[in-house]
Amino acid sequence: MRIALVSPYFHPHIGGVESHVLALARELSKKGHFVKVFTTKYEDGQKVDDSVDGIPVRRVAARAMLYDTPMTPSLIPELNKEKWDIVHAHSPPPMSSYYAAKACAATRTPFIHTHHCDPEIPSLTGRVVSWVYYNT
Repeated sequence: MRIALVSPYFHPHIGGVESHVLALARELSKKGHFVKVFTTKYEDGQKVDDSVDGIPVRRVAARAMLYDTPMTPSLIPELNKEKWDIVHAHSPPPMSSYYAAKACAATRTPFIHTHHCDPEIPSLTGRVVSWVYYNT
């Protein structure tokens, strides 16, 4: 199978979602699947096309950052440049998953979303943003 994994952040960024996506990519690759990770190019100097442990990684530029959430609408055309048997997105932050879902809807590609934990944004505005996220 051709599997796209979508994560808002990825190695060298360290966190639970990032570790999970890397472990999942490794295991799926061991089973003979072609796996590519799509993530955010969040620092200057990062390569757009990269690899981690032999797993190809495509980093897309964030148009903006909102509460540490990368806004990456360019993920839609990047995912749709290739044909995928399945796209598996991970959150939080939520917007990468949203853009991945839109890309899949346009191409009728099967889509899986794994919600790892709830975002906590400690402010009144943050609670509103969280409420919108929970309700979508």
